[in-house]
Amino acid sequence: MKKFLLSISLIIVSMMVPFVVEAQTTSLFQFLRFGQSARSAGMGSAMLAVEGDHSGVLFNPAMVATAKGRSIDMTALKHISDINSGFVLFSDTLESIGGRFSTGVVYTNYGTFERADEFGTKLGTFGGLDLAVQGTYASSIDTSFYYGATVKFLMTSFEDVRSTAMAVDAGVLYKLPKLSTNVALSILHAGAQLSATAGATSDLPFDMRLGINHRLKGLPLLLNLTFYHLADQNKEFSDRLTTFTIGGEFYLSSVIRARVGYDNGIRQGAAFGNAGGLSGMSFGVGIVTDYLNFDYAFSSINSAVLLNRVSFHVPF
Repeated sequence: MKKFLLSISLIIVSMMVPFVVEAQTTSLFQFLRFGQSARSAGMGSAMLAVEGDHSGVLFNPAMVATAKGRSIDMTALKHISDINSGFVLFSDTLESIGGRFSTGVVYTNYGTFERADEFGTKLGTFGGLDLAVQGTYASSIDTSFYYGATVKFLMTSFEDVRSTAMAVDAGVLYKLPKLSTNVALSILHAGAQLSATAGATSDLPFDMRLGINHRLKGLPLLLNLTFYHLADQNKEFSDRLTTFTIGGEFYLSSVIRARVGYDNGIRQGAAFGNAGGLSGMSFGVGIVTDYLNFDYAFSSINSAVLLNRVSFHVPF
């Protein structure tokens, strides 16, 4: 109970005092905010306190400690045009020192573009790539309190513009078994740029997130709520609470899962462009077996941008 009260106190203090790192709304490393699995996307990115899912390391490093066994997780996301992104993650147990580790890459490939001068003369082609290479260690203090940290090297390149950076993520997760509830807190993308060309200086998209996870009794539903962008320097404290996402996972059988989510931050952004519709909504389905998990998610950013993700979880 003391650890739980301490965690809650840290959360409240972090949200009430001014933040040392000011979050950036634009960044060369913005791709970090889009890495997630199809399971997470289907629940509107409300994944911060969901235990047992290795791919949740992208939101909360402590989640690695709640996973079991050795596994590979892969996700592919199709953006507009030739833009593709995804990740590959590997996780296993560290028997020698205890705890678990995860390593992998997150990427966005922008495809191939034609280079031309002011007269339209073609001068070849060029491409663009965003890449994060990361390693995570996570463990537990007891059967209820989990913690983890990630270190990652970042690189972004587009034609002659290149930049590198180092960043860290950190997170905790606390389980309340009697209430079927988890509480989690994480800080993401805290770091600094190492190098830049063509004047491409940029801060990292620092973020702080608070999540709650609850399994309903008498109903096969896993309910999740996450507040994000809590470090953004808005005029009013209450404005930070408007960027939230909520999602649910329905257990239709021992094998099939159905998911739905809503992201209020995306909805607010779409409203300014008169592109409402299903903006901020997401839907997904999952198939869970002992040998392979398959997940698919459909997310609506606005009426013109619809994203499709597929994920595979392979235990071995």
